[in-house]
Amino acid sequence: MDADQSNLDDAIDLLSDEEATIEEKRILKGIRKFADTPVKQVMKTRLDVAGIQQATSFNEVVSIIRELHYSRFPVYKSDLDQIIGVLHVKDLLPYIHEGNDFNWHSVIRSPFFIHEQKQIEDLKNQIQILSS
Repeated sequence: MDADQSNLDDAIDLLSDEEATIEEKRILKGIRKFADTPVKQVMKTRLDVAGIQQATSFNEVVSIIRELHYSRFPVYKSDLDQIIGVLHVKDLLPYIHEGNDFNWHSVIRSPFFIHEQKQIEDLKNQIQILSS
């Protein structure tokens, strides 16, 4: 822990009981520590990742979404080592009543790859830069 982080923890400890309860202080320290966490600690293991194969029909995609209730799915060619994009379920909502011939690939977003040792704070900053 560097000096700035230690100073922040000390400042949180100095908050009076009227300013923050013990639980609120614990939460504040947890938020500070979370930023220093490697992304690997919050990633899903590969065994827990549900993806959609590129050749899947639109009706099958809708079925997978209804079954799993995830908001995003990696889209892959033949296996999860060949990610070609990410499907955000919200991007499909305007087309939910389309027929099976709907080209759902048109709403796939480009994948974003990161190293598992990247710090969450660094990732947040990188995403903010890319989003602006």
